[in-house]
Amino acid sequence: MISELCAPSTRAGWGQTLPAEQTYYGKLISPATRFGQDSQGCIKNSVSHTSDVPLVDRGGCSFLKKAQNAQEAGAKAVIVRGTRKATYESIIKTYSQGRVKNSVAFGFLNRPHFEYDCTRGESNVTTIKDPIWDTDDSYCSQIPSCHSKMCIPTGVIDTSDGGIPKYQLCCLWDTHILIGANDTLAKNISIPVAYVTIEEGIRLEKAAVAEPRVYLLQRPHQLANWSSIVLWLIGVLTAVGASFYSLSRENRRYIAPENIELDEIEDSHLLQHDQYEYLAQDVQEVDGASAVGFVICAGSFLMLLYYFDIGRLFPIIFGLSAMGSLYSVICMPLLHLLLPYLSTWRCNISSIFRHFVVTVGLLEVLGVLGSATITFLWYLYRNQCWYLQNILGIVLCCSFLKNIEIPNLRVATILLSLAFVYDIFFVFISPFIFGSSVMERVATGGAPANTRIDYPGIDYCERYPHYAPCKDPQPLPMLLLIPQFDWRGGFTMLGLGDIIVPGLLISLGLRFDCCLAKSKYFLLSGKLRQIPGETKVYASLLTKPAAAQNRWQVQYYITASIAFAVGLGMANTAVSFSGLGQPALMYLVPCTLGATILRAWMNNELKLFWSEFKHDMKADVQDDIRETTLSP
Repeated sequence: MISELCAPSTRAGWGQTLPAEQTYYGKLISPATRFGQDSQGCIKNSVSHTSDVPLVDRGGCSFLKKAQNAQEAGAKAVIVRGTRKATYESIIKTYSQGRVKNSVAFGFLNRPHFEYDCTRGESNVTTIKDPIWDTDDSYCSQIPSCHSKMCIPTGVIDTSDGGIPKYQLCCLWDTHILIGANDTLAKNISIPVAYVTIEEGIRLEKAAVAEPRVYLLQRPHQLANWSSIVLWLIGVLTAVGASFYSLSRENRRYIAPENIELDEIEDSHLLQHDQYEYLAQDVQEVDGASAVGFVICAGSFLMLLYYFDIGRLFPIIFGLSAMGSLYSVICMPLLHLLLPYLSTWRCNISSIFRHFVVTVGLLEVLGVLGSATITFLWYLYRNQCWYLQNILGIVLCCSFLKNIEIPNLRVATILLSLAFVYDIFFVFISPFIFGSSVMERVATGGAPANTRIDYPGIDYCERYPHYAPCKDPQPLPMLLLIPQFDWRGGFTMLGLGDIIVPGLLISLGLRFDCCLAKSKYFLLSGKLRQIPGETKVYASLLTKPAAAQNRWQVQYYITASIAFAVGLGMANTAVSFSGLGQPALMYLVPCTLGATILRAWMNNELKLFWSEFKHDMKADVQDDIRETTLSP
C-alpha cells in the first residue's frame, strides 16, 4: 500500500470533492491492463465492474473528456498521471518545434517555461532517442537543484558551431498541475478527478499489480490552528508585559509589598508631591482632544496608504523607529547587566567641526551599534525573518506604552470607543464605499497575486514562486507574524495597534492600582491623608474598613489583562470559523473597557477613576492633617 498526494479537479472548481475521511473507491486499473492502446482515456471504454478506478495518461484530449469517458463507462473515479510524452508535446505545441538559439523566435517568451527550468539543470546531447521525449542525460539525476532528477528535450537545437547539432535538455518540472475545464460542461461530472505526477504515476502503476485498491480522501487539516494560539499567547504577553514595563521603577515598589518598608515610604518624596515621579521625563499624556485627533490621523494615514503606493518607504520608517526602541528596551539594559564595569568608560568622537568633540559612553556606542545591526539585518531579510519583525514590533509596543499614557478612564473611553468604530468601519463598511476592505488591503500590502489579471496560475507559481506576477504584496511591518504550522502555508497576523490601544487601558489600570497602593501605604505610615471631595479620612490601618485593607493590589491591571486575553481569543475564534479577517478591536474594546468600568463600579471607584485621579488622590500632609478616628 502506498500513499500519494494528488491535485483534485476541485482546486479548479469542478468535479466531486474528495471525501474528508478515507473512502474505498474500487480497484485501480492501469493503462497497460485496461485500455490497451488508449492509455490516455480519450476513447470510450466499457468496464466490467462499476468499482474500477482507471489510471490514464495526460494528453490526447482534455481532462474533461477523460472524466466524461470514465464516468460514462461506470468508473467511480479517474486518476490522470503526468508523462514525459505529454510534457514534450506541450513544449512543442506551446513554443514550436525546431527553434534555434540566437534566432528571433528563441526570445519571444516573456516568462519562465512551465514544463522545464534550465536554471535548475541543463545538458546538451548529440544523439536523441526514439521517441524523442525519452531522451535524458544521467547528469540531470546528479544535480541537487533538479528535484525531478529528470531532463527533457526543449526543442532547442544549437547549431552555432556549424558542426553536429546539439539538443538542449533541461530539468523537467514534475509537480502537480491545475486541471482546468469548461465550467458549464463540467457541471455534469459527478466523480472525483485527480492528477498525479510522473513519478507518482509510475509507483501507482507498479502498485496496481500487487494491491490495486484505491482509497481517496482530502489531505487532513490541523484540528487546532496552532499558529493562531501561539500568536494569541504572544499578543497577550506583549500587552501585559509592555503595560507593566510602562510603570516607573519607583512606582513598582508600591505594588510589591514584600519589597518595601514603612520607613522607606515615610522617606519617599512620592508622598510629599502632587504628581507621580517617573524615571522617564518625556511621558506624554493623551487628553480627549488628542484622542480624537489620533484616530482622525490614523484614518487619514490609512487612506493615504490605500490610494498611494508608499509602502516601500514604510519599512524604512518602521526600522528607524524600531531601532530606537530596541536600543532603550533591550540593548542598553542588557549591556548594563552583562558589562556593568563599562558604564564609566567614555569615548571621544570628533565632529566635522573644528575643535568640537562629542563625549559619549562606551555602552551607548555598543547599544547603538547592536540595535542598528539587528534592524539592518531585518531590513535586508524582512521577507524571511518574521521573528526579527516580531521582536521589533514587541519593543515598539513597550516603547510606546512607556512614553504615552492616558490620564483617566474618561479619555480611555473616548479613545477606545473611537478605535472600535474605526476598526469596524475600515474592515466591514469600507468595502461598500471603496470596493474593498481598506484595512485588509493596507495591512496585506495590496491585492493578492491570485486576484490580478497577470496571475499565471497556482501550479505555475508553485514552480516559480519568485516570478513577479506570482508574488503577493508584502504586508506592512506593523504586524506580528506567525507562519501557519501546516501544509497550506501562509501567516497568522496581529496588528500592533490591536496591542497598543488596549495596552493603554491596561497601563492606566496598573497606574490606578499603584495610586491606590500609595494611599494604603501612606496610611500604614501613621500619617493622615485627605482625599478632596470625600468625607472620610482614614487615620490608620486599624480605622480603615477591612474590605479596603485586604483588597487586591493590582486588581484593575489583572482585570484588564484577563479581559484582553478573552477578547483576543474571541477574535481568533471568529477568524477560524468565518475564514475572514476580523477587526480585533471589535472584540478587545468591549471586553477590556467593559470589564474595567464594571470593576470600578463594583469597587465604588468609578467616579475617582473617571477623573484626574492622580491629582485628586494627592497627599497634602502639611495643610490637611486632622485627628479623626472612624469605627470600622
